[in-house]
Amino acid sequence: MTPVSDPFHPLYLDESDLRAEVSRAAAVCGQCRACVSRCDVFPRLFELLDRSVPAGETPSSFTPAEQDHAVGACFDCGLCAVGCPEGPGLREDPIQIPLLMARARQVAQRSVSAPTAQRMVSGLRRLSTAIVAPFATRTRFSTWFRQRPDASVAAVDVTVSLFPTCHVEHHDPDLGRDLVAIYERVGIGCSLPEGLQCCGAPQLDAGDIDGFVELGRRNVRRLAEAVRSGHEIVVPQPNCLSVIRASYPAYVGGADAELVAEHSHDASAYLVDRAGRDSETDCHALRVPDAGPVIVHAPCRLRAIGSDVPSAALLELAGFEVEVVAGCASADNRVPVGTVGRTIEALAAAGSQLRTPAVVGDCPSADRNLSDGGVGEVVHPLRLLARSLGIATN
Repeated sequence: MTPVSDPFHPLYLDESDLRAEVSRAAAVCGQCRACVSRCDVFPRLFELLDRSVPAGETPSSFTPAEQDHAVGACFDCGLCAVGCPEGPGLREDPIQIPLLMARARQVAQRSVSAPTAQRMVSGLRRLSTAIVAPFATRTRFSTWFRQRPDASVAAVDVTVSLFPTCHVEHHDPDLGRDLVAIYERVGIGCSLPEGLQCCGAPQLDAGDIDGFVELGRRNVRRLAEAVRSGHEIVVPQPNCLSVIRASYPAYVGGADAELVAEHSHDASAYLVDRAGRDSETDCHALRVPDAGPVIVHAPCRLRAIGSDVPSAALLELAGFEVEVVAGCASADNRVPVGTVGRTIEALAAAGSQLRTPAVVGDCPSADRNLSDGGVGEVVHPLRLLARSLGIATN
């Protein structure tokens, strides 16, 4: 594998090799330009190309500052990989912009020339799940799960294993309870593997590859055991699902990482899939009498890994009138304010066409940004469904 796709290649953290690959990607992408509207990375690259090529220069002539100006606009949504005509399997030396941007961030974080404040922030983010998160709530989701009475589940021979994510484990355990209540309502049992930890996204984003791989290996080992016991893995948060499906195979590697990625599902998508292929799953139990209109914000990470908008399909199955709005609102709060504003405007426009709609979203950081931007309460689709069915955690 090339340094772009192999984080353990000896040149992976080599800045000169990275910059050569950025130049190559700019030259290839400049011939296509299908991603020009995705984010500011591509307009900035193409502006450099349009200015330099007529002058007889090439992308390799870009200065480090010019490259950094373009690369710095990436907020890690991953959508540039969707439908890319130059991606893996389509050419011998594929262009993999999400991996390239991740590599650029990791090289920058490792660089001694990185601003001191940036390195300090990276260190704090690496510590966030270890120090801050455990104090976010009095009762963790895992504590509640293991102390609860034996569940009364319909006689359906299927059980899933939950990867609760740090958000559910520490910050919003009630969402995990709502997930369990909905699954058990339709006869799907839930289990919680021992020893699961943070998916490692903060470590990966901060350039701590060794720390990420250490966490990833632990989680992969536990989750692979669950898959081999016959369980599918259910994840209620798109960012963590993206890490499991894309980053574990790339950075942890091995048959177990591939196995876990193949058997991991978005929580809404798994319910919709069961409804479509298994007549024993009592999906009539999810029907909401007099369900009203709802606007679903489609998170970037789910769209980037090809999951479409499963929460919209689930709420339609429950009887809601659904309008989908796609637009970036948060990826670790790096999304430009203008981009968030356009998403808020799109939500407001959709809401004006419906009668007092609820607004739901799968991404907790995006939900916070949208709520703070004046959209009103934005809740997880499973929480809305649990509330509407009268089984939500109070």
